[in-house]
Amino acid sequence: MCPRVLALEKGKCPGCGMDLVNTSTAPVWTCLKHPIIAREEEGACPVCGRPLSSITMAVVWRCPEHPEEKFHAAGECKRCRSPLVEAYDPLPHGDHNPRHGGQFFMAPDQWHHLEGALPEKGIFRLYLYDDFTRPLPVAAASGHLEVPGAGDGPARKLPLRPNAAGDGLEAALGETFRLPFRATAVLRFEKTREKARFDFQFDSLSAEEPPAGAGGAAEARGQPKELEKELEPEEMLREILASSRKTRQALDGRRWQQVYVPALAAKDLALRLEERLEEQKLLDAGCQKEFQRALRQLVRGAWLLDLYGDLGDGVKAEEAYREFSAGAEGLKRILGENRSEGYGDQRGP
Repeated sequence: MCPRVLALEKGKCPGCGMDLVNTSTAPVWTCLKHPIIAREEEGACPVCGRPLSSITMAVVWRCPEHPEEKFHAAGECKRCRSPLVEAYDPLPHGDHNPRHGGQFFMAPDQWHHLEGALPEKGIFRLYLYDDFTRPLPVAAASGHLEVPGAGDGPARKLPLRPNAAGDGLEAALGETFRLPFRATAVLRFEKTREKARFDFQFDSLSAEEPPAGAGGAAEARGQPKELEKELEPEEMLREILASSRKTRQALDGRRWQQVYVPALAAKDLALRLEERLEEQKLLDAGCQKEFQRALRQLVRGAWLLDLYGDLGDGVKAEEAYREFSAGAEGLKRILGENRSEGYGDQRGP
């Protein structure tokens, strides 16, 4: 009854009082222009030919004769006894695909979402969405855009005003516009009265047509590529340090939405490294305690990098990376001290 209500445990809905039900989810390929299209495999939209994008949806069961009836398990329709068929329902945060070829972020309140784009030279445009990626009116937020000043001069503050079409907020960047372009949007959301900042970097103008296989929440939140299980601890550590360097490169390039890929890959490897070390009993009690401390740093830093990358908060992402890289450096130091041959790339993470 209240699809916006989500919880991690059983309980009652605070809105209607009904029992919460467990919902299965699945990656689904859909067309952003024609969302009625839903496929289990990637491909092209049969209506417009656009590449399908990956989103996460709830798996439900519906009656072909009474589609308004929705169930959370297979069975029969209670009204006509027809067999139920599997279907999909939208989920909050299930679709983080940009609609205009820009960069898509979630606000700290986890309800507002936004997309910043460069549709043409000298124009920055901001689109606002809710947690189902449905467009919000331009009155939902107000603020300004901060862009670097000329030379070593102070940053310029450009007002964000409704564009001519009325579907976004826009700032004119002036004749000093150059690519690559960096800017920070500072917004206040009318619903919550909260302020937030979002850091953007563009290496090229935004194109609305996505590349083939462009993915969204399901693909973006998919598991990092599985590595071979027979990797030895030394090889695992080298991969962790390599992932740390890739994370640093993504931060340096302000590619916030790519930061999570190497960070979470390093996190998964570090947890597997822990299992391997325990299996082979390679650490003594003292080293084991230090290892656990470094592992916690790396794992927590990876999750924070994922969070602040989604939010487009460069300052918080840098803080998260310091914790993440300290954990990676700690793993290298501990394993190097524990094994005479040493581990990893000595250049550090």
